[in-house]
Amino acid sequence: MSTKTIRPGLTAATRVGRELLAAGWVYDATTEVDGGAVERILLHPSGRQITATSSRDGDSTKLTMTGLSLEDVADAITAAGLTATAEAAPEHYHSGGTLGGPGDTAARCACGVVFSGFDSQAEALAVLNEHIANPVPAEATGPQTVQHKLAAELIRLARDIVRLDLPLKDTMCGELALGVLASRADLEKWAAYLGSTIDTGPANNIPVTQHRILLDGRPYGAWLTVRAQIRPDEPTEVERLRAEVAQLRAQVAGGEPR
Repeated sequence: MSTKTIRPGLTAATRVGRELLAAGWVYDATTEVDGGAVERILLHPSGRQITATSSRDGDSTKLTMTGLSLEDVADAITAAGLTATAEAAPEHYHSGGTLGGPGDTAARCACGVVFSGFDSQAEALAVLNEHIANPVPAEATGPQTVQHKLAAELIRLARDIVRLDLPLKDTMCGELALGVLASRADLEKWAAYLGSTIDTGPANNIPVTQHRILLDGRPYGAWLTVRAQIRPDEPTEVERLRAEVAQLRAQVAGGEPR
């Protein structure tokens, strides 16, 4: 669990301690002083000394440094993230949200990111949990895209299959059909991601890419196919002329009037 912000000095003091130990400092003595505070003395082989006095409640730590240059002190403060310009790493956990009707449900992360525009709390929490597991900067916090909602559903389904032990056959065959994409560039992006080729059907001239994921490594075992396509390619002038010639020849062969 992340360190709570009600103890702002703890994380910083821990970072200072780790930096000092990594730099060759060793603990010499630990003593309890007046008021329940704890004093720890750290020594360096070069003869320098640091006295760290932690308050009784652990909310603050006072460092007294002996034998250190101003440069040493500045480096220690910077390394510990205690400069005025240093930004603490944001914490990530479910800190609230809203529960409404379709499209009005949202979940908020402690880092300030809000995932909104969902139809259910389960969808919002699925995306939030993915963000917590893999935090990435998020700019807009408006309504979520189809990508967000699809990710939420796939995450929820994947987790529930294992969590609820939902039955599946060893020979299951599934397909994730991504539909008709907007452009060839979109199709090429998916093909690059899937590691698949783009094939055009000779009968319908429709460019398609698909990738089969073997779930158990066997070509005839369980598998999942991801498939996407775009609208038919417009025929080139040469292809159009060839089609007209073929049509005329068919009409002549069938005795149809031209």
